[in-house]
Amino acid sequence: YQQQLIQLQSLNFTLLQAQNNFTKRDPGQDMQLFCPGSTTSLIDIRALVRQYIANLGGNLAQQQQQVCANLVQLQDAKFNDTVDLIQKLADENNNEISQIESQRNSVGTAQGALAANQNETARYVARTNNDIQSWQTKMQAYDVQIDYLKAQQVALAKRAMNGDSSNPNLLGEATQATVMAAALKTGD
Repeated sequence: YQQQLIQLQSLNFTLLQAQNNFTKRDPGQDMQLFCPGSTTSLIDIRALVRQYIANLGGNLAQQQQQVCANLVQLQDAKFNDTVDLIQKLADENNNEISQIESQRNSVGTAQGALAANQNETARYVARTNNDIQSWQTKMQAYDVQIDYLKAQQVALAKRAMNGDSSNPNLLGEATQATVMAAALKTGD
């Protein structure tokens, strides 16, 4: 009975052939769309955050541009790391599962050979889970950085609304006038 059951069982992974239809984004490709006027060059994100923190009392407009540029770069990096994972999993899925399936079909009913094939399958699953867990950790790190920068955007916007103490007559008043005009316009 056991041998007949082994003969009937098959992995049949051919249904799991994966494809990657995503393409990586050029870092900062939408910088001008999301951060008009930004001239930030693409450099290490951590260096940008350190530079921003060191310049908390600096020019408000420059800080807003820097935070915006950092956000765009982090979001592009997050997307590209996701595309990398999808591609890696698709490649591994298509290659390794084909090898495991081929091995399974050639081992016959020998229980030792089947156990070895099961071990290969378990190793593949463990590697895949490890890749996914590493990706999840990266995504969480990106999310923390993105959340921090979004909080900084809010703080900078509040600073602009209340008037920039380093430029009280320029940006603060212009921002307040713009917000007031928009508020009055939406009331119509």
